[in-house]
Order: sequence, then C-alpha cells, then structure tokens
Amino acid sequence: MAYASHSPSIGGLQLRPRRSRLLSRSAQLLALRFGWVVIVIWYEAGEFFSSLSSCRFPDSKLRKASGTDPIHVVLVADPHVPHPVLSHSEDARPWVNAVRQHMEELYMRKSWKVVRRLGRIDAVIFVGDMLDCGRGNLSDQEYEEYMKLFHSIFTLPKSVATYFVPGNNDIPLGRLSPNFSPLARKRYLEHFGAVNQVVNLSNHSLILLDAVGLVEEDYRRYASEVQFGEWDGVSGGVIEFVKGLGIARPPSPILISHIPLARPESATCGPLSEHGRILKGVGLGYQSLLGSETSRFLLREIKPDIVFSGDDHDYCEITHPGAVKEVTVKSFSSNAGVRRPGFQLLSLVPPEPGLAGLADVPCILPDQLGVYQRVYVPLTILTFVYLFYVNVRRTWSRSHRLSEKSRLHIIEEKLHRPVPLTLPSRRSAQHLQTHIMSRHSLSPAPSAPGSPAVSPRLVFGHDDEAPSPSLSRRSSYGNDLNNTEYAPRRTASGGLLPLPNSTPRRVQIPRIMSASEWVSAAKAKDMSVLSLVADQSRGPLQRAKGYARWLWRTRHGVLVRSTFDMLGVTLPAILVWCLVNAMFADWLF
Repeated sequence: MAYASHSPSIGGLQLRPRRSRLLSRSAQLLALRFGWVVIVIWYEAGEFFSSLSSCRFPDSKLRKASGTDPIHVVLVADPHVPHPVLSHSEDARPWVNAVRQHMEELYMRKSWKVVRRLGRIDAVIFVGDMLDCGRGNLSDQEYEEYMKLFHSIFTLPKSVATYFVPGNNDIPLGRLSPNFSPLARKRYLEHFGAVNQVVNLSNHSLILLDAVGLVEEDYRRYASEVQFGEWDGVSGGVIEFVKGLGIARPPSPILISHIPLARPESATCGPLSEHGRILKGVGLGYQSLLGSETSRFLLREIKPDIVFSGDDHDYCEITHPGAVKEVTVKSFSSNAGVRRPGFQLLSLVPPEPGLAGLADVPCILPDQLGVYQRVYVPLTILTFVYLFYVNVRRTWSRSHRLSEKSRLHIIEEKLHRPVPLTLPSRRSAQHLQTHIMSRHSLSPAPSAPGSPAVSPRLVFGHDDEAPSPSLSRRSSYGNDLNNTEYAPRRTASGGLLPLPNSTPRRVQIPRIMSASEWVSAAKAKDMSVLSLVADQSRGPLQRAKGYARWLWRTRHGVLVRSTFDMLGVTLPAILVWCLVNAMFADWLF
C-alpha cells in the first residue's frame, strides 16, 4: 500500500521538503573532523605498528634445531642524526631548518620506540654513520651536545649491550678538508669505543671492522704498488688487525663493515631494494664499495659466515664466491634518499655441525615523508574544495530561498483574499439593459416569459431542445453577449435590430502546464517549483552568466567562511597529531 508524501504545498504547488539533519552543515563538519582524527591516528601511530606486525625475530627455526633461546641483536645502519646547524642549508630560512630538524628527530624517536616494543633485545649494533656531522668542525662543547642528542633518541636500558662501527660521516675518509675536523677520530674513540673489535655473542664472533681506515690504508698500499701479501700495513691498523684474525680465526665469524664489499656491476640487490643495485662511486669523504682486492683479502682471511654492511642506505642482498651472503642494511633515517627506512633483526644460537646458528630478517618502516605528500596535502586540498562547494551551494540556496519566500507571501495573500463574483463591464451592462428593454417593449403581455438574457444564470440552446441551465455566471454572461441572435443594433429611427450572423474569431491560446506537471518537473530537477518557473524564462547562457556574477560578488564571504570551516575541521586533527607524537617521543611522560 503506497502512501502519498505529505510535503507542504501552496496553491496546489508542492514545495521541496526540508533537508535531513544528517545532511546538515553541522553534521558534515562533524563527520569531517572525525574522519581527519581517524586518519591522523592511523598514519601517526597505527601504520608503524601495522608495518612491523610481521617483523619478528627469526627464532622459530633456531629454537627447533637447538632447543635454546636465541640471542636477539638489532642492526641499525646510517641513522644520520642531524646536527641542528651543520646538517641544513645555510640559504634556507631558520624556521624551515628548525622544522626539518624537529621532524627528522621525531621520526627517529617514533621508529626507535616501535623497535623497542618488538620484544627482548640483547644487543644493538650501529653499522656506521651514527652522526650526520660527526666529522665536522665542532667545538668540544658542541660535540658533547651532539652526543646528548644521539643518546636522547636511541635510549636503551643498561642491560642492553651497544656496539658501534665507524662510518665515513663519523670520521673523515681520505684527504682532509676544511670542513673535516682533525679531532674526529679521537672524539670517536672517546665516545663510541674502539674502531676494530671482536664481540662474542652465543659462540659467534662479531668482527666490527673499521672500513674507513681500511680504505685509507688501501690508498697507501696502492700508491706504493705493493700487493696485500707483501704489505705489512700500518702498526695498529686495519690490515694488521685482519691478518691477525686470519692467523687465529675466531669461531663462527660474522663480518660487520660500514662500506659494502665489491661486486660485479651487473649484480642486483633483490626485490626489497628500491634502487636495484649499488654502483661504484668515489668522492670527497666517501667510497661506495671496497676495492676488489680488498674484498677478496677480507673473505680469504676472515672466512665469514655472513657479512653485514651499510653506507648505501638501501637494502641489498648478494652472495659472494664461497656462498658468503652479504646483507646491506637499510638506513634508519627518513632523510637518506630512500622512501621507506628500515633495520635488521639477527637471532643467534650456538652453532653446531650442520647448523649455522644464525638467522636474520629485514624490517621496513613506514614512508613517513610520503604520508605528508600523498595523504595529508591532497586531503587538505580536497577538504577545502568540498567546504568551498558546500558554502557556495548554501549561499546560493539561501539567496533563492529569500526570493521564494517573498513570492510565496504574495501568493498566500492572493489565496486567502475572498474571490468576488465576476460582473460584466459597464459597457456590456448598458448593452444588456438596452436589449432587455427592447424585448420587453415587443412582448405582448407583462406575464410573457422573459428573455434568457434577463437571468445571467441560464443559457438555453436551440428552440427545439430542452433548456439546460448553466450554473456559471461567467459562461452565462459570455454566451449572452456573444450570441448574435440577441446582439442589438441601433437603426436610423433609434430602434434596435439584431445584427446579421457573423463567424466568431478564434484565438489560439498556448497550453498551460497543470500544477501536478510543474511539481513533477521540479522534482526531476531537484528544485522548487518557483525556482523552476523563474529558470524557464532564462536560457542556459544567461543562467551561467548570472551565476558567475553572483559568485564573484560573494567570493569574499564564501572564502572566509570556507577558511574558518577548514580551521574548525583541521584544528582537532592537529591537536591529536601533537598528542600522539608527544606520547611517542616521551615528551608527556
């Protein structure tokens, strides 16, 4: 059973019903605020935990084979903790550099906070380039403050052992530059420890190699045109350290070098790499790969089970001759030229015959910079465009509603005004009176029946038909006055004679739409009946020009209202962003 709609109507014209409260302006703004808050919480907190939900220490295989709990080691490469002054451009504005510094620190704090939630961590090894400007010309006080910044980001319990491998940003490589401090190596030894050392974890020997010093010695050897077998090296240098390991090989060695080993130019890094391969490169203060002879020297003397390296900032996995696997760990910094930073997890158990006793897995962090470029900025633009459209439509509807109200008021006054009877004009009344008098003068007796024209309510047809009275005053007057049989004509003597019969003139009147048709047309165009009537009188070009003129006149009000609405939508999201990042960075607790 269908029910008719009860929309208000005036004069048979159905008006547009009120909009639902769910589509009101306040409801739309509330929905936008809620959506922005959910998006901020997800991308500032949820995405970190989601990206690391599948990142776990690879303990299952080792635990089944050995039956012991593995040792957990986290490998962090190239964090490049930025210096507040030296790491940023001198041409940029100070507030821009301050924002960049703050954002890079914030990202590392959040990432490290998530790393610490992965579970039990027994040791952390930083694979070089801990500081972005550790080799720079800094005073002792500035270097101490720089180190405090590093330790404030990478906080660890005292029970967790921490080891460091020198990188070319920590100590200078090659010839000295005015931008490099001659005290860089000395400061590294004081704050990070020895540059070459062997660490024993779960019967594995982790060889932390000074690759920067090895490259410098290789330059000297090459300049002297001496082979590795004939080169004794520098006293206390890297080559002497490696030769000592070759004489007394430690058990299950794991080589950790900041600079990767040499490889063929066509070698690829696997599916997890963003750049695809590591290319050879040499410049002031850096070298992307160790030399071919140097790499063969290390593999021959140390015979490592696996090699971990850094410096390239991208993940790379390759197998050297002798089935030696090398993993280049991703950079931990968001400003290192890779879209998604990362780190490496290493699990160690005592090796056994037929069991290497180690397993590693890479972990990838979210693309935090891409969140701002691909999510926040486009959503901000779309939100403002939507608010601008809503305000334009709202202002346009309000202006039309005001004009409709004035028209409706006029229609209501006419509808409630009493309708008078329609009377003939003065001229037609005089003709009617003259005609009636002439008919009375010709009648034989006062009691004779009067003319139908005397009574405006009756209209008769032909004489041979029965009279059919009409109840319409308008029709009776029109029929009497237009009837040529009774139409009077004055003669020369003053008498009235009927006019000769003449053909009446026909006027073509255009068809007028009914009220139901107007209502149906208005519903099809989603507008009120009065607006549809007004638009029918203008063409599309005139309507477009009128809308453009109206939009130009109201541009300032719409822009200001949209700007305030945008602030009302984004301010709660900004507040949530601050709270979430403050909790991650331990600024609140």
